[in-house]
Amino acid sequence: MPSRISLTTLFLFALVCVLPEAEAAARAGGGGTPPQAQQRQKATAQDYFRRALEEQRAGRFREAVTLYRLALAAAPNDSNINHNMGLCFSALGEYDTALSHFRLAVAADPNHHLAHWGMGTAYYATKRYAEALNSFGRSTAIKPDYMSGRLGLADSHLALGEYAAAAAEYDRALALDPSNGFAHRAAGIARINLDRYGDALVSLRRAAELLPDDAYTQDLIANVQNELGHPEAAVAASLRAISLHPNDATAVNSYVGLSWYYSFSGRHQASLDAARRAAALNPQEQMAFTNMCRALNDLGQHTEALSACRRALGLKPGDGETLYYQGVAFDKLGQKQRALDSFREAASAFESAPATQTDFYYLRGNVYQQLGRNAGAVESYRAALARRPNFAQALLNLGAVYAASGNVREATEQYNRLLRIDPARAEKLLGVIRRR
Repeated sequence: MPSRISLTTLFLFALVCVLPEAEAAARAGGGGTPPQAQQRQKATAQDYFRRALEEQRAGRFREAVTLYRLALAAAPNDSNINHNMGLCFSALGEYDTALSHFRLAVAADPNHHLAHWGMGTAYYATKRYAEALNSFGRSTAIKPDYMSGRLGLADSHLALGEYAAAAAEYDRALALDPSNGFAHRAAGIARINLDRYGDALVSLRRAAELLPDDAYTQDLIANVQNELGHPEAAVAASLRAISLHPNDATAVNSYVGLSWYYSFSGRHQASLDAARRAAALNPQEQMAFTNMCRALNDLGQHTEALSACRRALGLKPGDGETLYYQGVAFDKLGQKQRALDSFREAASAFESAPATQTDFYYLRGNVYQQLGRNAGAVESYRAALARRPNFAQALLNLGAVYAASGNVREATEQYNRLLRIDPARAEKLLGVIRRR
C-alpha cells in the first residue's frame, strides 16, 4: 500500500506576509494630555512603527518587537501595533504571546479583520482548530472577500474533519482568486476525503497547471488515479512527482507509491526497484521494505522477501500488511504453520485498525482468503469494489473466493465484469472457475 498521504493540516496562509499598510494611529491615552504633547507622542509612535515595520518585513522579528514595544509605550491602545506584534510573535513561534496582542488589537478595534485573522493563525498553529474557525469566521464576517480569511476557514474545517464545509469554503476562496494553485490543491484534498475522486482529480489537475513544480500535487493525482482504478495513470503521476525531486529525501513517499502502482500494473521488477530506491533514500521507511517484500514475493524470491518483511516489522512491529506478505513468503517456502500464524496476526492487525483506504479492504480480503474465512473475504472485497468498481485484482480475488466456495454463478459474474476491464485477469479467473 502507498504511504498514507496527509490529507489534513494544510496551513495554506503565511503567518507574516500580510502587514497593515495604514500608519499606526497613535492613541496616546488620557484626555488631559496637552495637544502639543499628544502630537509629540503621535510622531514618536509613528517613527517607531515605521522602523519596526521595516525590520518585520526584513524578517528580523526580535528587532521589530523591540521597536513595536517602544511604539506601544507612546500609543498603548493602538490596534495596528498590537496586530503586528502578534504577527511577529507568531513568526517566532510564541503563539500565546501572539494571541494576547491580537486580543488587544481587536479590543481596541473590533472590526480589525486582520487581527481576527492573525488570531486564527495562532490558534491553528497550536491545533486549536475550533477557536481558529471562530476567529477566521469573524475576519470574513467583517470582510467577506478576504482571501486569506476564506482559506483559513477552509483549512480549519479540513483539520476538524468537516470535509464538505472545507470544500465549500475553498470554492468560495477560488471564486475570489481562481489562480490560487494551493487552494485548488486543497479543494482536491477535501474531495478525496469525501471519496469524490472524479471531482478531486479536476481540482488537482488545475492545481498542477498552476503549480507545475509541486511534487505533492502529483503525488495526490497518483493517489486519486489509483482510487479510480487507473494504475498506469497513477504510475505516470508518481514518475512526474519523482522527476521534480528524484534524489531528495522528500521523494520517499513518491517512490513508495510508485512501487505499489507498479504492482497493480504487473511490473514487479519495476515495483521492486522503486521500493529499493525508497529504502536507499530513507532506511527507516517501513513501507519501503514492506513493498520490497511484496515485490520479491511476486518475483518468486521468497527467502529474500522474508528478509525484507523482517526488516519492515523491525521498524513497525505488528503491521498487518507486512504480516500478510510474510505469510505469503512462508507459505511459498512450504512453512505452512508459520504462514498460518502470520496470516492470523495480520487479520488481528487489520481488525484493530481503522479502514482508511480502498487498498485496506483489499488487503484485509486477501488475509481472510488465505485463512479460508470466505464470508469475511467476500465482505472485504465488496467494500473495496464499492469504492473502486473497476479494481481488477479485487474482482479476480472475489471471483476466486466464490469459486472456492462452490458459488459458480457469482464467480462467473465477477468474470464477466472483469472481462470488460482486464481480459488478462479475466482469463486467470476463468481458469480458477474451470478447475473447480
